[in-house]
Amino acid sequence: MKRISVLFSCLVLTLAAVGAQATSPQFKIGMAFDSSGLGDKSFNDSAYEGLAEVAKNFNGYFTTPNDPKFGNNVEIKYAVPRSNSEPDRLAVLRQLAREGYKVIFTIGFTYTDSTIQAAKEFPNVHFVLVDGFIPNLKPNDNITVVNFKEHEGSFLVGMIAGLKNDGGKIGFIGGMTSALIEKFESGFRAGAMYVNPALRQRDQILVQYIGNDPSAFNNPNRAYQIARDMYRQGATVIYHAAGGSGLGLFRAAREAQKWAIGVDADQRLVLSADSNRDNREQAQWILTSMLKRVNRPVLLLSRDFIRSGRVAERYQNYGLNFDAVGFAYNDSNRSLLSRDIIQRISDVRVMITNNQLNVPSSRIEVEEWLRTIR
Repeated sequence: MKRISVLFSCLVLTLAAVGAQATSPQFKIGMAFDSSGLGDKSFNDSAYEGLAEVAKNFNGYFTTPNDPKFGNNVEIKYAVPRSNSEPDRLAVLRQLAREGYKVIFTIGFTYTDSTIQAAKEFPNVHFVLVDGFIPNLKPNDNITVVNFKEHEGSFLVGMIAGLKNDGGKIGFIGGMTSALIEKFESGFRAGAMYVNPALRQRDQILVQYIGNDPSAFNNPNRAYQIARDMYRQGATVIYHAAGGSGLGLFRAAREAQKWAIGVDADQRLVLSADSNRDNREQAQWILTSMLKRVNRPVLLLSRDFIRSGRVAERYQNYGLNFDAVGFAYNDSNRSLLSRDIIQRISDVRVMITNNQLNVPSSRIEVEEWLRTIR
């Protein structure tokens, strides 16, 4: 009897081990957001959408209880640093790597230094830096750098601002002063000036940045003050590239009853569905958004890892040709954008993708480009 009991116990333990092995994930993918985390209705939320698509398409699940679960093939975890400090960012990457995540997406250029350091400490983990730049990567390095042609998408929404401004000024609010956000500004200004010669005059396009450190992306009160002042100076449309701070622009737009343009996600659509009444009301003053589909490289590079066990390319650049940037146009804002505007943008989009129209990506390039269209 005792022998039968022992055999039964061994059988139970064996079956339990087999079951545990069957349900353990085959792949583990991590993501480190910047300190503003989820809920910015912009950059971080777009990156999260990519993770959700990975879970759906490859039978994955999130470690967080309230996120979707589609199977046990891919384990997905995201984390947020306690602050904007470099030690806290590095701590998040170390923790994910120690927990066995083999591909870790680091969201935002502020992760550049911590990504370099973590890659040295964990050579068997592949890090994907989104929006940063690390020069001289070699084919066997465990870092991939992903960038976007934000100036191309910004050119299109700049055209919309230039065609909808009704003879007034337009404005741009940037988050942290940086070469990255200057790409948004430059493309926007160029697009507006391309379709509206009046905006080529001095002081017709108002530009202001929120700050010089990453906290500039999480300061909606400051963005509200800047936007309010721009509207009072005669701006009829303001575009932001300021992450979570952009929510302050929308508050000012509703008060002034003038147009705003969002960024990264379709912010009109997102806020229209928000449970907060103020956000829903503010959404009605968002003309469109420049879509920067961070979810796209997250999905594509995760797919490569799942299918082949590795991420091949070390430098990737996504623009209009990958449909990774663009602008929001759907039933929510269709009545605000005439067929003529949409057709003109469609024609220009073809010109850009066919290299017939060069879009400037810096202030210096804008000045040089402007001389070619006068």
